[in-house]
Amino acid sequence: MQSANTFHRNEDGGILIFVALALAVMLGMVAMVFDMGRMATTQTELQSFADNVALAAAGELDGGNDAITRANLAAANLVTGSQTFGEGASDLAGNVDATIVYLSDLPASDTASTAPFQTTDPEEAIYAHVTITPRDVNLPFADTFTALTGNAAVNNTVGAEAVAGFTRYA
Repeated sequence: MQSANTFHRNEDGGILIFVALALAVMLGMVAMVFDMGRMATTQTELQSFADNVALAAAGELDGGNDAITRANLAAANLVTGSQTFGEGASDLAGNVDATIVYLSDLPASDTASTAPFQTTDPEEAIYAHVTITPRDVNLPFADTFTALTGNAAVNNTVGAEAVAGFTRYA
């Protein structure tokens, strides 16, 4: 049997503590990369879908008296997409997952409201502003970490917006 003094000077296994801590940190980083990758993938897919819907709708905004009707049909019929990780249906459709507002002009900045420029007049509509219904992304590692630490839940909602316009050249 070892005496207390001999046990106190024994350094066997001391590195094990550092390896265990480093392994826990590395696994936490890997888990964070998985969750952030899921969010980034879903946001990229939603943004691509928003861009496609906006372009399809804007392609019909030629100033004709049925331009908005044709733009809505183009968005509903021609554009489909999919999402990988977000909750909800994995197939995206322009008439279900996108809200389209038509604009007669653009605001001075990206943060300004588009409300003053919204129009239902097909002859004035030259821009299609598309907002995709936000999706919640399941983040199993972040949810586990917040439950264990008692921290607030991570914002796991992603969405997308796009604006496209129609220009006529003589």
